Formats: sequence, C-alpha cells, structure tokens
Amino acid sequence: MPGRPELLQTYEEDGITVRAEIVPLGDAAARTELRSGDQIEVRFAISDTTTGSPLAGLNPAAWIDPLESIDVDDTKERIRSYLTGSLSARASVDLNIFYVLALNPDGTISVVDPLFSYGGSRLLDMVVLPSPGEDWVLSEDGRDLWVSCPRANQIALVDTGTWKVTRSITVPTRPTRLALQPDEQYLWVSCPGLGDGLRSRVAVIDTAEKKLAETFEAGAGAHRFAFSKDSRHAYIGAMAAPRVTAFDTATLEPIQIHTPVGSLESLAFSTAGDALYWVDGTAGEIVAIADDTQQVRARIEVEEGVTELRFDPSGTRGILLDPVRGSVHILAAARNQIVQSGEVGPTPDQVSFTETLAYVRCAGSEIVQMLPLDALGREGPILMIDFPAGHVPFGLATSPSPAAGIVAAPSGAAVLVANPIDQAIYFYSEGMAAPMGEFQNYGQEPRAVLVVDRSLNERAPGVYSTRVTLERGGPHGIFFLLDYPSLHTRFLLDIAPAFEPLTEVEETRVTMRRVVRGDVYAGEPLTVEIDIRDERGIPIGGLDDVGMMAMRSSIWQLRGLAKVATDTEAGVYRWTFTPPTDGVYFVHARTPSRSITFTDVPKLTVQVLPKREAPDAIQGR
Repeated sequence: MPGRPELLQTYEEDGITVRAEIVPLGDAAARTELRSGDQIEVRFAISDTTTGSPLAGLNPAAWIDPLESIDVDDTKERIRSYLTGSLSARASVDLNIFYVLALNPDGTISVVDPLFSYGGSRLLDMVVLPSPGEDWVLSEDGRDLWVSCPRANQIALVDTGTWKVTRSITVPTRPTRLALQPDEQYLWVSCPGLGDGLRSRVAVIDTAEKKLAETFEAGAGAHRFAFSKDSRHAYIGAMAAPRVTAFDTATLEPIQIHTPVGSLESLAFSTAGDALYWVDGTAGEIVAIADDTQQVRARIEVEEGVTELRFDPSGTRGILLDPVRGSVHILAAARNQIVQSGEVGPTPDQVSFTETLAYVRCAGSEIVQMLPLDALGREGPILMIDFPAGHVPFGLATSPSPAAGIVAAPSGAAVLVANPIDQAIYFYSEGMAAPMGEFQNYGQEPRAVLVVDRSLNERAPGVYSTRVTLERGGPHGIFFLLDYPSLHTRFLLDIAPAFEPLTEVEETRVTMRRVVRGDVYAGEPLTVEIDIRDERGIPIGGLDDVGMMAMRSSIWQLRGLAKVATDTEAGVYRWTFTPPTDGVYFVHARTPSRSITFTDVPKLTVQVLPKREAPDAIQGR
C-alpha cells in the first residue's frame, strides 16, 4: 500500500549488526501506513554479528530527513552536515535532542529547544495550565508530566508528545508538593488545605488509570514524601503537627506512626541502608528508621536549624543543608554519622545530583557550589568548586517553587540552572569556569527547570530507542551513526501525507482575523480565526494541516496547528497562543494540502501591551 513503511530493516558492517525498527503509536498503530503527524518509536538493536550478543554502552545518533531521491545515497555528507550544528543543516526530526521546560508564574510552561552550541533557543510550545503550577514530576519514560495547580484544585497531566494538558484531576484542597513512587504506580499529592477552614489531606492518584485512587488525613499542614526502594512503603511527613506515617502501598493503609521530638524539616530514604531518615531541626537530630522493622536504628546529633537532607544516587552519602550557618554536613549512611562539614554560602536551599557531582544552590547568592561525590566522606575538608549562574541571588524570586532549580542534562556531565530574576536558564558543562550558554525565558521567571530527553537511550542491553513525531510526508531516510566503533548507514522510511493530494489545482483564499477585538495583553491567550475558501467562495472544511506561526521580531517564535471551529460555518479554523511579553507580533498561516505557504497569506499584525496586574494583586494594595 502507498506509504506503508518497512517496519524492520537490518544493516551489517565489520562484525556489527544494526536492526532498525519503527513502532507506530496511538492511532497510527491501527493503520497500514504512516502519516505525517504520527507518533512513532524508533528502535535500534545493536549486536555482534557473530555471537548475536547485544552491544551495550554505545552512543548512537540518528536523524530523519526527507529524500529528494532514494537512488542518491548521500549518507556520509548528510551526517557530516548534521554534526556541524548549523541551523541550516538541521534535520526534519532530530533523534539526539532534548527539550528544556520552564515552570512559569503565569500558569504556563515554556517548552524550549536549546541551541546552546550556536547561541540561542527556539520556543517550541507553551503549555497552558488550569492555574499557575506549583510543583511537577515527570514519568521515567518522559511521556507524562504531572503538575500541581493549587488555585484550580487540580493536578494537570501534560502529554509531552503533544505538549497539551490531556487530563485535569480534581483533588480535595489546594495541591502543592508531588512525589512519584519508584515503581510509578501512584502519584502522592500534598493538599495542605490552607485557608477557608479546609482540613489538610493527602491525595493518591493511580497513574495507569489516570484518576484519583484515595484521599486521607495524614497530619496537619504541608507534607513531605519518601519511599522504600521497592515501593512497598510510602512515608508521609506532616509538618504542622509533626508526625511521620508509614503506609503499605498495596493496601494504602497506615502501618506505623512515628512522632518527632521537635519539628519535621524533611524526609529522605537511603537505598543503600534501606532506611528512612527524618530531620528534626528543633531537636537537632536526624532519626533513622529501619524499613523492615519500623524501629529506630539511630539518632544522629546535628546542629539546630538544619533543614533539607538529600542522598546521592548511590544512597550512601547524604547532604544535609544548614541555612542558618550557610553550611552543609555529609552523612555516611553506613555508619550513621556526620563525617564532614563545610561552608557553602548564604542560606543553602536545594541540592541536585549528576553521576559525579552534587550541586548546592544558595538562596542568598547566584553562586552554585559543586561537591565531587567521590571525595565526600573522606577525612579532611569538603572539596568544593563553584561557578556563577546569573547575576542575581536565587532567593529573590517573586514566586518560588519547591521543584528543582538545577537539573542534570541528558549527557550526565552538565546541568541546567534556572535563575528566576535573570529570566534565564544557564547551561553549565562540568569542568568549565562559567556556564557555556544561556537562553532567556521570553520575559518569564523560570520558577523551576526540567528536561525531557528525546535522544536515543539504552532501554535494554544493546537496544536504543526514542519517540518522535513525523513532520512531513514523502520518502525519508533514517540516517544512523556510531562514533565508536565507527559505522554509518541509512534506512528508508516512507511517510504518507496527512491529507489527500489535490487532483487538480484550485485557487484558495485564506484570510485571518482576531476573534476578540480590543487590547491584547502579554500573558493572556490570543485567538485568531483562519477562513479558507475556494475560488468560488465556498468554504473548505476538513483540513488537518492548517499550520500557524507567531513571531516577535527574530527572538521569539511559536508554531502550531489550527483546529476546525465547530461553532461556526465550515471552513473556519481557530488557533490560540499566549504572547509571553509585550511588543509587535506577526501571525502567519499556511495549508500545504492546498499549496499555500506562509508567504502566500497576508500576515496578521498584533500590538501586545505589557502584562496587567492580576485583580487579587490590585485589591491587596
């Protein structure tokens, strides 16, 4: 059938076998052809040709790009051009990319393609939430992003394939912190119940069914969460009237309640020690609870005023923050002792990890401290290296979030750092004296930062895969590269257009207009209508390729698809976007199925005014 892809192809060279497989997802799985706009999973199984043994630990790269002719094999030249990093040489679909997400105070999430190697970025999309987000967690496969939206009393589920909110789950009271247990069966939600006499609750969401599974009282105030390494136990710490409750995740029933002597500042679970640790900042102690017996294993004396405890990925070393004294303490889980201490800067408030380093952020500074993990726990002072991540201290953010402000980049040897007041996210590569690059968050304060990795990752020994969306119809090449051992090749992929081609060319008239007249303000949705008619003035309905592009100068761009307007006559399509800042915006439209390009349709020009103050802010004056 036309457009039917070869779902399985094999290539052999110098004792290496590469098996390429294309797995259609969603609606595409039920069809006999792939179409532009379909989501697919691209898999490469790499093995030794002689033994069949999988080759693990490799770093393959791949690109999908249209072919002018399948008879011309320019694989080597194409791959060389992709590797230059030139904007003009970018492939239609890059299987080596990651996206950076910024949680914004106006109820949106910026989705950015970071072009650090050539000094810029591209805004791919803007996710509109039910209300400003407070916290977020991403599933391990990167498909589901859960966001707490306190003002809406909802948990928003964002599909990272489409960058749309696909479901909003209502919870009893204002949700804040989120935690996903290791096996990802349940998402745990803190609902502190602030104001209006609402009682504090904890909500549990079934991530497979995507619905509320249970709610219960687990102590007053906000909550902290920790989980055993096998997900058998969930620990909930209540902050206002301190208590720690251990739950059996199979029954969602409490099995043990622990009561701190003074306050409860944080919870952390050591996978190496198989124990829960809580920080009692008032009593000046860390309490270790054995996961199997629920008995106190150790009480570790610390300074009063300590707060956050985080364990490194191995679970052997804990980093304890002391914002009062501007220092950190290193806890050895095997000995249940504080073995090192050192000053890091004013008011340390967050810790993040890569494979080799711990990153400590201080609210009173823009300097980030790095602690080599292999040197922690040794005798002597803590080894520290620092770098500046902006120009303004992190703690001056107008609307801070508990979510991470520093996250590891997919390479594992770099991090992204959000500086809210700078309205920027910095890219730091380990070993450098300063960030290698940055991008502005289009006039928004990045309250938190997150990475969605779309690059090829090893999902099983020797099997590397990722999920992508096909953009164009026609014959394509999947260009594949192994740097070591050296190998490059091309696989063929045929993609049908999402529309039926015209049997004969007709003149098409496309016009655009704003739906609502009047002033337009930054941070508020703007909807445009696209009216499409043939040369006789008859509306053309049923198109699914009405592409849209909004631009502000040369520094901001957003693309999307207009949808059929169901409440008006045929031939009318609508698109909504949110201009992030004030300025002059140009809106363009195209319809490839009617051979209409962006330059064929007169652009719509919109003057966007600065953000207006929210009503509650005005009333509070």
